[in-house]
Amino acid sequence: MFAICTFLLAAYLSSADESNYIEDDTDPGKCVCDLTANSCDVFCCCDDDCSSTLKDLWDTEDPSTNRCLNSKFTKYYSLKCPSSNDNYFYSARRGIKSATSDIMNNLLCVDQDNSASFGTYYKKISDSSISSDTIQQQITDNVEYSDLLYSPQTTITRSNFNPGDLMGSLANSWAQFGNRWSLPSPDSFGYCNDMNFVKWLEPSSPGFCNRQYLASTLSTHCTSELNAALYSSLLQVYNTSNLASSSLYTIQIGSIKIRDVNTLIDTSSSSTSVSTTYSSCICTNALLEAHYTVLTTLSQQYFLKITADLVVGNIGTTGCSGTETINIQQKFSVTFQTQETVTVKSGNPGYIVGKPVLLGKLQSDNTINVYSSGYPVYGASLTGQCLTSSQTTSNPPVINFRQDFVYSCYYPLSYPALSSYCTTYNEKLPIFSIFDDITHVGKFGNSLSSNIDDWVEIKDASNKTVATSWNSETGDCLLPNMVVYDIVVAEIGSIKNPQPKIVYAQKRKEFTNWAFMKTITTDDQYFMNTVVINYIEYDKDFDPYTLIRLKSQILPDDVLYPFRASGSRVSISVIFGILAIILN
Repeated sequence: MFAICTFLLAAYLSSADESNYIEDDTDPGKCVCDLTANSCDVFCCCDDDCSSTLKDLWDTEDPSTNRCLNSKFTKYYSLKCPSSNDNYFYSARRGIKSATSDIMNNLLCVDQDNSASFGTYYKKISDSSISSDTIQQQITDNVEYSDLLYSPQTTITRSNFNPGDLMGSLANSWAQFGNRWSLPSPDSFGYCNDMNFVKWLEPSSPGFCNRQYLASTLSTHCTSELNAALYSSLLQVYNTSNLASSSLYTIQIGSIKIRDVNTLIDTSSSSTSVSTTYSSCICTNALLEAHYTVLTTLSQQYFLKITADLVVGNIGTTGCSGTETINIQQKFSVTFQTQETVTVKSGNPGYIVGKPVLLGKLQSDNTINVYSSGYPVYGASLTGQCLTSSQTTSNPPVINFRQDFVYSCYYPLSYPALSSYCTTYNEKLPIFSIFDDITHVGKFGNSLSSNIDDWVEIKDASNKTVATSWNSETGDCLLPNMVVYDIVVAEIGSIKNPQPKIVYAQKRKEFTNWAFMKTITTDDQYFMNTVVINYIEYDKDFDPYTLIRLKSQILPDDVLYPFRASGSRVSISVIFGILAIILN
C-alpha cells in the first residue's frame, strides 16, 4: 500500500508544471464544451476556434433559438423546472391523481441556484504542502488492516472466557493461523477468507464462500481445505483462553450428510466419522459445510462440549487436465448455547421482519410441534423438477416474516402418465406437504409451543376437494396445482415501537385442469406446481400520523379577515387544516 502511495506522490510532484494554471477562488471551467484543440466544436460559442459567423448564427437573443452550449455549462445557474414524471410518481404513491396540464410545473421553475455552495471554492494545495508523511498519516488514520497473522498476540493469563475472546485451536497438531480457530467467510469477491476467527459468545454464520482450484492441484487441496477431518475429528480447541496452560478439546461429530453436488440432494449418513480421500481425480467426502455448536456452562465462561454437523460431497472430474477449473462452495457457522435444547425467537414479542415465521402442527396433548428454525420448503430439484419422494435438497428456502414467498417446480407427464396420475392421486407431490405438515402459526415471535393460546389455527379455505377422475374425451382432470397461505398481520403497542402480531391465517388449494396439449402422447408435458405465502396488513388504511380533527367550534365570521371564505361559518377544523397545509 505504501509503495502505491509513493508512486502516486511521485507522479503528482512530477507534474508541478501543469498546463492548467489555476488561481485562487477562480473557476477553471470557462469553456467546458471546447473538447477539441485547433477545431471548432459545434454550438460551443466560447470556443476560440469557431468563426464569428458561426457564433452569430448560434448566439441569438431569443432563448428559444439560442443554441450556444457555453451558457449551459459555464453559468452557475440555469432554468430548473420540476419533472412532471417525478411529480406523477410522487403523487401517485400518495394516492393523488396527476392532471394532464403542465401549467403548474411551469409556474414552479427556478431561475437561480442560491445553494450554500455557491461562491465557495476548494482550497488550493501547493506542491510544497504535500509530503509522504502527510499521506502516510492519512492512511493510518483512515485505513484499518487485519494483522492478526503477523502482529503479536496478547497473552491472556486468566483461564475463563470473556465475551469477544479469540478462541484457540490446533488442526492435526498444527498451530494454524497463529493458534486461532478459523471460520472461513466470503471476502468482497465471494472467495473464502480464512482470516475470520471464532470469538467467544459471538455467533457467526457468514454464508457461502467459493474456492477455485485447478484440477491438477485438487489432490493437494483434498488433504487441506477440503479435508473434513481437519474441521472435525482432527480439530482441537483450547478449553480456556490461556493458551499457554490450556488443555485441548477434540471436537465431536454430531451429524453427517452426504450431498450430491449435481442435484444438491442431501442424504443423512449413520456414520459417526468421515474420511476425505483422493483417487482418480476425485476428492471423496470433500468438506462442503461445517456448523459448530458450542455448549457453555451456565456462567458462560467455559464450554462443556463442541459438536460439528458436517456436509460432504465428491468433488472432481474424470479427467485431471491442468487447465480445468474446479469451483467449490463451502459454508461454516458457529452458535453458542447454554443448554442442550434451545428455542430460537423470531421477535420479542412482535415478529422481526426476515426472521422465520413460527409454524407447527398440533399434537394430541394440545401442544405445538414447532419448526424452530423455520419451515423449510422442499419439493424441487436443482433443475426445478418436482421431486416425487421424500428426498431433500440442500439449502431449501425458509418461510420468513413479511417476505412474500413463491416456490415452484414442474412435473413432467406423458399422456398415459397423466391419465394414471389423475386416477390414482394418492401420490401427493412433496412440494404440497406443507398443507398437512402445518396446522398453526405463532401469533408472536416468542410464542411458546406449550401454550395453545400463543398460536393461530390456520383455517382451510379451499372451496374444492380432490376428485380422482379422468376425462378421456378431453384428456384432462381437475387437480390442485397451487397451495396458497394468507397470513394477516396487525401492529400492536406503542406507535413509536410497534410490535407486529399475526392475527389470522388461512390456507387453500387452487385447482386447475391438468390438460394434455401435446400432439405426441409419449412426449412429456410440464405441469407447474406452486406454493405461495401472502402477508396482508390487517388495517392498511390506518395512519397513526393523521391529524386528528378537533370537535368543531363556531367562530366569528371575520376570523379570517381580510380573507373571505364565502358566507358560511368557519369551524376550527378548517383552520387546523389550513395550518397543516402551510406547515407541510
